[in-house]
Amino acid sequence: MTQIPTEIVVHYLDEIGWGKYQWSIFEQCMISYFNIQFRNLSIGYFAAIYAIDLGISNTQKGLMGTLFQLGCFIGSYFWGNLSDRHGRASTVKKAGFIFIFVHLVWIFADNIFVILILCFASGFGNTGEMVIIPVLFKEFCPTKKLNFITKLTSGFAIGGAFIAFSAISIEIIGSNYLPDWCFMAIILLFCHVLMSILRIGLDETPGFLASKGKFSQTEELLSKIAKINGKDSISISISPVDNTNAQSVKAPIKMKAIFSKKYVKSTVFVSIIYFFIYFGSFSMNLFMPRFLQQFSFAVRYTIILIQQLSGIPGIFLASFLVNTKLGRKHTLLLSLAITSFSVYLFIFLEHIVAVIIVIMMLASVNFASFGSLFTLSPEIYPTEIRNSAMGFFFTWSRIGSSISPFIGGMILDIENGKEVALALFASGYLIASLSTVFIEETRPSLKTTILIEENSPQ
Repeated sequence: MTQIPTEIVVHYLDEIGWGKYQWSIFEQCMISYFNIQFRNLSIGYFAAIYAIDLGISNTQKGLMGTLFQLGCFIGSYFWGNLSDRHGRASTVKKAGFIFIFVHLVWIFADNIFVILILCFASGFGNTGEMVIIPVLFKEFCPTKKLNFITKLTSGFAIGGAFIAFSAISIEIIGSNYLPDWCFMAIILLFCHVLMSILRIGLDETPGFLASKGKFSQTEELLSKIAKINGKDSISISISPVDNTNAQSVKAPIKMKAIFSKKYVKSTVFVSIIYFFIYFGSFSMNLFMPRFLQQFSFAVRYTIILIQQLSGIPGIFLASFLVNTKLGRKHTLLLSLAITSFSVYLFIFLEHIVAVIIVIMMLASVNFASFGSLFTLSPEIYPTEIRNSAMGFFFTWSRIGSSISPFIGGMILDIENGKEVALALFASGYLIASLSTVFIEETRPSLKTTILIEENSPQ
């Protein structure tokens, strides 16, 4: 049987196995997810502080979120296509420099128009990491460890917890010289400078190199991984019988491919899931301080800290479930259904104990849904079009998360707006859950493993 380079790379990664090299990639990707969630939730923090310092309305808060997500929307396909053309590692490094510039300027931003521009720019760069990181990790990962993509999502929880911790610390320490939002911008700037330094030595993925016909570089990288993992006795040779698949695929052809007969149903329904999961999640995070307005500032952010940390158990549960008979599909379906129920239940809660219990359940299943979605969606497509597909999905996610803050902000400015907004977000999660029914399971089966072994070089 004719072998294509990416199949051979998967075989060698499976033969080498998980080791020190993959742990270093896991740590890099975890830190990226940390920063992604830190940026996402920072918009809600800035909006809450600007409401006090600049007197902005709920509608203007929603506009901050909408412009952040509009930047993400425009960046989604841009970064996905750039990554498929020039590589995962080089593209994600470029995205990092945008954040350094944005948060350097943000330290001095006290005008709503400048702030809105910064929200847009931050969102544009944010998607560069969001689209690329799960694909980058997958292309370094042995088949048996693909559930680690789900575990990566714990970086979201840690990043969310860190911004809540930072908000509480800034509130307690305070300053007569600098406003609170300035301190938060400095913390964000420091995190992004550190991230860019850590990425200096990041290698391109072997799957991308092989897909571009760079076989000698692929062999060198796989040999490097094998040596670091203590498997340097493995002989690496990338010499496919037919290398026509290693040619560059143009963007219009890639878009046509993800809508081919083989993938069209998955493309449509996964897009719906991305739309509605972000429709609810971004606005829930953005307006959470508003939903908890019956409590003091310190109590609100203590609850948000608990919320973010509560996501970690859900992530690790999902990382286990996606490899069981439940699989990626049904783990995602159940997580989204319970998330919908939790958001709806939140409408009726006022007592702090009940709020904390439900918000812990909400965070746990919500993070589990993200983890299982990020595991499932890259596995649907081959390497050559994978990042373009992810870029397309994140485009739809940003349409959803661009619309929801503006709509949510206007709803919250009317009487009983909190109840209406929460019901709207709960309905979105329910639609996402129902859409999962129409997606194929992607969990590697025994049959898949046998096929890979049959196609492996002898």
